[in-house]
Amino acid sequence: MTPKERWWSVNLDQLCALEADSLATMAGNGFVHGDVRSDNILLCPEGQVVFVDWTSCCFGPPWIDLVCMAPSVELEGGGSPERLLALAGLDPPADQLAPVVAGVAGYLTSSAQRPDPPGMPTVRSAQRAKAKVAVRWLQRIMGSGSAVGEPVAGPEPSST
Repeated sequence: MTPKERWWSVNLDQLCALEADSLATMAGNGFVHGDVRSDNILLCPEGQVVFVDWTSCCFGPPWIDLVCMAPSVELEGGGSPERLLALAGLDPPADQLAPVVAGVAGYLTSSAQRPDPPGMPTVRSAQRAKAKVAVRWLQRIMGSGSAVGEPVAGPEPSST
């Protein structure tokens, strides 16, 4: 078993519990875009920022969009998810951050295993790359003990 497989195996029960909590954690009354990423943001010549593709909008905590976007931001050179949250002045409650990051990591990891949709040959590779970032972030959260209790066994997050 590889270290990655061992980490998933050792932590499976806790990961399932976190992901099960993610939907309840996302309850709230803020207006949420639901799919913020660079190709859904237009920077206008006048300096305006316009968000497009509102097909996934919903209500939730005001910090959800930034947390869900964090893996994309890191991949595009914007720094780690922790740095992004700090720059934005956001500090989601630790007991709420872990389930949301687990949900994002689980969604991306699962989606990345599917075949590419017709005419969209890069979707799954992008999801795989984002999943790696989200899983490393989740490992840091779980290993710190600050969000979910006791530190969890597993390999140190790597840059691969």
